[in-house]
Amino acid sequence: MSTIRISKSLSLLFAFMLFEGAAQGQAARGPAGLPKWAHEGNCAVRFVYNPPIPQDHVVIPLILRQAPRQDSRYGTWSTLFPEGLTQWISPREMQSLVDRLERLNLVWDVSPNPISFSREPIVPPPPPPMPPWKMAMPRRVGTMEIDITSDAGSAVTDLPSDQVCSSMERLDLALHIPIAVYNFRGTRLVWGCKVPSFNLANRPEPPKHGLN
Repeated sequence: MSTIRISKSLSLLFAFMLFEGAAQGQAARGPAGLPKWAHEGNCAVRFVYNPPIPQDHVVIPLILRQAPRQDSRYGTWSTLFPEGLTQWISPREMQSLVDRLERLNLVWDVSPNPISFSREPIVPPPPPPMPPWKMAMPRRVGTMEIDITSDAGSAVTDLPSDQVCSSMERLDLALHIPIAVYNFRGTRLVWGCKVPSFNLANRPEPPKHGLN
């Protein structure tokens, strides 16, 4: 009888330890499974999506990188093929973007290894790579792939197509630099989303270096 009681006690202790370990692991990553380093370090975010609508052109990825106001890249943008459209935003905007991504309550696959988004845009832009080259595509059909990378590691998640437009509208609120807002909303249109009051003809100028 005492052996049975001891066995039950050990089982309960083991179950409690498992629960505590899972809770601590969840706390370390955050409520949506996003690692803490995503909020603390210099990171970049990439959106890879092939919308389920007719397209007469290739939909390239959108990459958001951060730079402080005194950096000459602050607020600038450029397109590299096949890497995608890169928009430089402020660290504060990136922090808000990551916070809003976490509130989407997605499941993130976390790795200690950074993801390479391949070449970074420079001035003047480098020539296109010689073919054959490979365009980045979502890892799962019918989803948008969202990648976060930094020196501390990477996190990847899949956003179902039917949640893309509503989720991107929420992320839109993280951006404040006019050209960044313009490029993000223009990309939302390419993804097949409705963007009220957006006018493609009203492209703002990038901010002057260190003054915006």
